[in-house]
Amino acid sequence: MSDDDKSKELEPEDEQTESPRALARAQRKAEVEEAKADRKAEKLAKKEKKAQEKADGTYKGVFRRMALFFRQVIAELRKVIWPTRKELLSYTWIVLIFVVIMGAYIGVLDFIFTKGVLFIFG
Repeated sequence: MSDDDKSKELEPEDEQTESPRALARAQRKAEVEEAKADRKAEKLAKKEKKAQEKADGTYKGVFRRMALFFRQVIAELRKVIWPTRKELLSYTWIVLIFVVIMGAYIGVLDFIFTKGVLFIFG
C-alpha cells in the first residue's frame, strides 16, 4: 500500500455519519454563537436607546442622577418630625433602663441554669 492509499482510508467518507460527540460539540458551538449574537444585539439596542435619549434630551448622566438622589434625600429629611431635646432624653433613658433590666433578667437566668447544670452533672 502506498501512502496515498493509507491517507484515503483515514479520511472520513461522505456516507459516514458524524459521531454523537461531534454533533453535541457542534450544537454547543452553535448555541454559544447564538448567545454571542444575542448579547451583541442587546448591547447594540442599549447603545441605540442611549443615543436616542441623548438626542431627545431625556438622558441623565451618572452625576445628574447622583445630584437628583441627594436632592430627594434632603427633601425627605425635611419631612421628618424630629424629636425635641426633652423627648430625646426621655427616650434615651427609657432605652437604657430597659437594657439594664433585660441584662439583669438574662444574668439571673444564666446564673440559675448554671447552678442547675452543675447540680445535675457536676
